Amino acid sequence: MVGRVAAEREWEGARAHAVCRELEEHPDAVIALGAGHTSYKNENHLQHVRNALKDAPWVLLVLPSADRAEALSTLRNRSQESKATDWISSGHDFLAEWLDDRGTRSLATEIMITGSETPELTAKRIVAMLQHTSSWVTTGD
Repeated sequence: MVGRVAAEREWEGARAHAVCRELEEHPDAVIALGAGHTSYKNENHLQHVRNALKDAPWVLLVLPSADRAEALSTLRNRSQESKATDWISSGHDFLAEWLDDRGTRSLATEIMITGSETPELTAKRIVAMLQHTSSWVTTGD
């Protein structure tokens, strides 16, 4: 393994540590994790994150579609527009890897499908869901 794929594997421990530290330092916060912070090839890193999340009332996986091909296409288009990358490096498709990762799905307690709604509307839906189910959620609105 060389290049970006090797680097991603090498960084797994640091990403897992970052997730655990963030959860420890902000136990009552809503924390948005990117795919790289929930997808691990090393089972020990995944277990470390799973242990850190065990007391979280919700771990929400947000996807644009329940259909894999549609979700992958939407995520790739968004990534190209916002980050100027398709997340394919040396023939390795990171978006597909992250989308298909069983560990990521196993961490989630809920899955939200957003369809074509804007990120702002999705954020409002998430806040509304949290307010409906949790007495500890407050907003600055």
